[in-house]
Amino acid sequence: MPVRCAILLLCASLSPAAVLRIEIARGDEVNNRAGSRGPAPAVRVTDDKGKPVAGALVIFTAPSLAASSSGAAASGTTADVASLDFGNGPVAQASTDESGTAVAPAPRPVGRNGPVRIEVLAEKDGATVHGVIDEMNVGTSPADVAGDMEIVTVPDAAGTKAPGGKRLLRVRVTDLAGKPVVGVSVGIRLYPDKNSVQEVRAQSNAEGIADIQVDAKLLKGMTEIAVTAFANGVTATRVVAVAQVP
Repeated sequence: MPVRCAILLLCASLSPAAVLRIEIARGDEVNNRAGSRGPAPAVRVTDDKGKPVAGALVIFTAPSLAASSSGAAASGTTADVASLDFGNGPVAQASTDESGTAVAPAPRPVGRNGPVRIEVLAEKDGATVHGVIDEMNVGTSPADVAGDMEIVTVPDAAGTKAPGGKRLLRVRVTDLAGKPVVGVSVGIRLYPDKNSVQEVRAQSNAEGIADIQVDAKLLKGMTEIAVTAFANGVTATRVVAVAQVP
């Protein structure tokens, strides 16, 4: 009899494992600009019945710049990794409030342009749940240019179509005195999906103009894009407007 009671007590102490759910409240599909902090990513944690879970620990983790194989992060130059800095690096922690919401510090973009995936882990009483927030680093603000070259769009080319149904993005590269830079490699990076990257480049002509021909599908819905020019060890980046073609 005593043995049977012990078994009953043990069974009574067991309860189903808690189930957590997570939803992205803010941050997904956000574009981040260098020189400013983007909106603070936020998630909401609930149980399997949809009730908010307060007091859950939430960890937001962006890619580490140390992952750059070039070692650029260590040298202080731009790494070949797109990431975010929450104030003390690529990792931030927060706790959910009574509504089940946890908010990370507003991040600033670091590293290169491109997609940034924030891994999110929420934990409460041994139960965990994972989520992801996908953002994009789109480059410098229009007022900032690195190096000693300027990049501007050519207004009369707005909406121009290129052969083969492609779009024409026409830009002019000059030095700081306004003189055209000839033979500079000018390009953009596009991301057909979250796991691939496509780079399109063109050479500037005698007037400093480069005609970048792009698959129209890849520019659908875009209003601006980062253009990079590189020549003789000098790099300049500028976010330019993308004309909308009906």
